Amino acid sequence: MRSVGFILPNPAIPRTVFHDRLCEAVRRHSWFRDGDGAALVLPAEDTAQETNWPRYGARASAYLRGDPPEFRAGSPLVEYLNQVAAAARARPDRRVLVVNMHPFVRLPMLFKPFANVIVADGSLAAFERAANPRTISMPALPIVKPGSGGGERTLLASFQGAASHPVRRALAAIDDGRDIRVRLIDPANHVGRIDAVAGRTDASYEELIDRSVFSFVPRGDALFSYRLLEVMARGSIPVILSDGWVLPFDRSVDWPSFSVSVHHDAVDRIPELLRSFTPAEVDRLRTAGADTYRRVFGDLDRIVDTLVGEADRIVL
Repeated sequence: MRSVGFILPNPAIPRTVFHDRLCEAVRRHSWFRDGDGAALVLPAEDTAQETNWPRYGARASAYLRGDPPEFRAGSPLVEYLNQVAAAARARPDRRVLVVNMHPFVRLPMLFKPFANVIVADGSLAAFERAANPRTISMPALPIVKPGSGGGERTLLASFQGAASHPVRRALAAIDDGRDIRVRLIDPANHVGRIDAVAGRTDASYEELIDRSVFSFVPRGDALFSYRLLEVMARGSIPVILSDGWVLPFDRSVDWPSFSVSVHHDAVDRIPELLRSFTPAEVDRLRTAGADTYRRVFGDLDRIVDTLVGEADRIVL
C-alpha cells in the first residue's frame, strides 16, 4: 500500500512558512498516514530552508519558528540532517524524501551515498542528476497572483529583474524599445513589499507579463528562477535561459511542449527565434502551458501530488 508520512520531529529546528505549508499539503494527500510507519517519509522538520518565499528578500520574516540557521558542522540543522541520514541507514527498506530549496546548500551530493534517500531540490543541476539519479527537481513557488490568461498581448517578450547574472545583462541588450522590453531593477526597492501569502504583489510586473506573448526566465545568482511558475501562472510562454538546470518535475512534465529553452550564448538570436513562431504555434504553446500549470503547479496540493508520485516511481 502506498503511504507517506513524517519522521524525526524536533521543535528546536527553525521552521519557515514554506515548510509549514508543505507539511499541511502532505497531510492532505490521500496517501498520508500518521506516525512513522509509511513507506515514503519526509523529515518532519525544515530541511528546505526556503527564505525568499512568501516575502521577497525578507529572509528573517520567512521563519515562523527560530532564526535563519547556520550550515556548519555541529549546528542544529546539520546535526538534524545527520539524524535523517542515520534514520535512512537504519531502515533501508523505507524511502526518505528530503526537500531542499536553498540554492547554495547542495543536498543532492550530500545524500548520494544513501540508496534510499531521494532529494527534491529547488536548484538541481544536470551534473548532480547525473551523479545522483535519486533526485527530483522541485519548483519554486510563485510570488504573483494567477492571471486569467486573457487580454491583448502587445509585447513579443519581456523581463523584469535584477542584473544578477551576465545572461540578464545580455537580455537587456536586445531590448528594442518596442516589442521586446527588459527592465533591470534594484532589488532593494522590492524587499519586504511583496508577500505571496498576504496577496501583496508587484502590479507593474504582473502587467508586464500579461502584455507579453513570451516571458524570459533567466537564471540569476542560482540556476533556478521563481519566474518560471510566475510567467506560467499569468499565461505567458516561458523562454528559459539557465544552462545546466534540470527543470522542475522533468519526469512528469513535457517542458518542450510549452516552453522555449535558449543557451546563454544564443541570446542575440532570440528576437529572430521568437518572431519565427506562427500564431498557431503560439496558441499551442500557450494552451499546453496553461493545462500543465493547472494540472501540476496550480497550488501546493498539486505540487505535492506530483512530488510524492515521482518519489514513488524512482528506481532505487
